[in-house]
Amino acid sequence: MSELHVTSSVLGAVAGDLESVATGLRTGLGSLDGEVSGLLGPGWSGEAASAYDAVWREWHDGAQQVVDGLAKMSGLIGDAAQRYDATDAAGASRVSEIGL
Repeated sequence: MSELHVTSSVLGAVAGDLESVATGLRTGLGSLDGEVSGLLGPGWSGEAASAYDAVWREWHDGAQQVVDGLAKMSGLIGDAAQRYDATDAAGASRVSEIGL
């Protein structure tokens, strides 16, 4: 039978790291949005501008999905760490109750 060892503090650290990456990417994406908006503003029109805009929107949507995915993973891993701690505490309490 396989064993599973979980260190909730490590899970918490990973969750924090993922959230930091998501925050950094979100900030960078916001900055990039401003720069691209300036580029695609009223000064650039025509076929090339339309083609670039379509590709930019597709890329932006994909980047936003990555940011959202990282944030969601961070939350889920943080929740898992809390559940492991709660389960461990409940198990320890039961063992204490029966005097083992």
